[in-house]
Amino acid sequence: MKSMIWLMACVAGLSASAFGAPPPGPGGEGPGPGPGPEGRFEAKAPTEAQQREVLDFIQQHNPEMAAHLNAMREHEPADFRRRIREIYHMYSQPEVRETWVRQQEAEQKVRSLADGYRKADAKQKEAVRPELEAALSDEFDAKVAEHELRVKKMQEEIGRLKDQIAKRKALKSQIVKKRFAEVVGEDVESWNW
Repeated sequence: MKSMIWLMACVAGLSASAFGAPPPGPGGEGPGPGPGPEGRFEAKAPTEAQQREVLDFIQQHNPEMAAHLNAMREHEPADFRRRIREIYHMYSQPEVRETWVRQQEAEQKVRSLADGYRKADAKQKEAVRPELEAALSDEFDAKVAEHELRVKKMQEEIGRLKDQIAKRKALKSQIVKKRFAEVVGEDVESWNW
């Protein structure tokens, strides 16, 4: 049960690990796919080949999570499709992917050393303790790196939004005229209000 809770936390954490804004839309401008029915970002579904690539990546770095995802694919296909989109969004960002791998490796090392420590006698615990403390320090650093990257992505998104606001303010009169024509039915071409 404890490992299933941990596994679900890892899988759920991937969507949070995808940090930041959605990928750019066509032409590299503006956000890509918009929010889904519940207001959350919904990335474009990865192809079968991309799903296999992501699952191989997860298998390499977290076999338990890969097994859970494969079971989810068979028994809960809608949840699997949503999860794989979130994971692919993380995977498609090299900096985020590297941070996630670093965190997975640190967490696995801590779990392994902690298990060994709990099973060890007093003399063996003395030998394992410094290594476990170093692994905990590495795990902490990996989590801080994730938070720093998240802040960086947020700052980039804030910069993009500020630019977009400034551009829209500069074009206010044109936007209002266009919207007026749209609202009263004089314009058949829609404007992104």
